[in-house]
Amino acid sequence: MTPGTLRLEGLVGSHPGFRLGPIGLDLAPGEVVTVLGPSGSGKTTLLRAVAGLDHLLDGEALWEGQAITRTQPEDRRMGYVPQGLALFPHRTVEQNVAFPLLLDGERRTGAAVRDLLDRFGLLPLSHRYPRELSYGQRQRVAMARALASRPRVLLWDEPLSALDVVARDDLIEVLREVTGPSGPSLLLVTHDPSVAYSLADRFLVLSSGTVSFLGTPGDFLRSPPDAFGARFAGYENVWERAVLLGEPTAWSRTLLEHSGPWGLAFSASSLKVGAGERKEVEIACSVRRVHWTPEGVVVGLQAHGHHLVLRMPPKEGPPAIGSPLTVSISTSDLHPMGAESSGGDLASNRP
Repeated sequence: MTPGTLRLEGLVGSHPGFRLGPIGLDLAPGEVVTVLGPSGSGKTTLLRAVAGLDHLLDGEALWEGQAITRTQPEDRRMGYVPQGLALFPHRTVEQNVAFPLLLDGERRTGAAVRDLLDRFGLLPLSHRYPRELSYGQRQRVAMARALASRPRVLLWDEPLSALDVVARDDLIEVLREVTGPSGPSLLLVTHDPSVAYSLADRFLVLSSGTVSFLGTPGDFLRSPPDAFGARFAGYENVWERAVLLGEPTAWSRTLLEHSGPWGLAFSASSLKVGAGERKEVEIACSVRRVHWTPEGVVVGLQAHGHHLVLRMPPKEGPPAIGSPLTVSISTSDLHPMGAESSGGDLASNRP
């Protein structure tokens, strides 16, 4: 096994009413794997299992080939940032960040702590207490504290939630700096597509506790694993296979031919107004709603009782509500759902 690799082999965990796994993954040195999935799919449970905070029913976690499954959390050298941040309310910013170093028995912590405070823009706040900080500032403290003990793996649960766009983008740049070939690897849970696509080398998608996809962001965009994945990828139009099977039209049959096991998805901007050319699918619709956005006009369509979304450039005038409209889409813009997805133990599914 490559030095610095964390391997999960058939990891199985549970809490009342929920079962996680089996999960398989090789997390390479400096790699960022973003964990995605709807609420209740097991994302936080996975992080807690890797951190050693939740009991496992089966499977192993290995560091450089050595089992750490029965190792205490404090001995795993993993920086875990939970959603609640878990800062010490009675300690200042500086004391919170220094705590892991003191726990490790290091006495000369000043320079290391000041470096982290400076990196996260916390030096002016070093003597404040968590209650005196904004939520975004508390997030920075939690992230700095997680890095203080020089962890070999970072486990971060929604570290950039509830931030404005500028603050989020600033912290994304910090995360890029602290990970990479010379830094720790990162297992990151997020619901924010901009965070996921900005940082991830690979996506791991959970569905009801099992892996529905493990691969690169490019693979994910070309073939999202399911309807959740398609929405996360930004496709406004998601057609499940069962819907297409029940639609007796020429265009639905063509869509069905290009769908994956779970159906297909395509973006609102890939639709165009008017009849299509060769290798394009034509769909007769009626206009049910129109609204403006900074990127153009969004048109809600209805085709045989099914809803579609069309995005038009600002220079094009919107159609009237209730009017008939024919739209077309190239078959090359159709993305099958589930065609490249895998489930279960994916430890060997490396790009």
